[in-house]
Amino acid sequence: MESIGSLIEAFGGVTKFGRAIGKRCEHVGSMRARGSIPSRYWLDLVESVRGRELGLSLDDLARLNANGRPSLEITNVEAPI
Repeated sequence: MESIGSLIEAFGGVTKFGRAIGKRCEHVGSMRARGSIPSRYWLDLVESVRGRELGLSLDDLARLNANGRPSLEITNVEAPI
């Protein structure tokens, strides 16, 4: 999986993904558009794939969520006096 969108599709689409986390399709669509899944759903997602061909770990979710966001670059930061 390369993105949050590909994860949602691997679940079978927004409806099945939404069932796995107890949310409506609109909410899942927002996650896909945003490119991130709030961490409060991660454990439910990992649990929902147990025994399925789709392997998913907390590390996978962290990586996918990080890929959807621009990296933060901090330069020239001075400590307060």
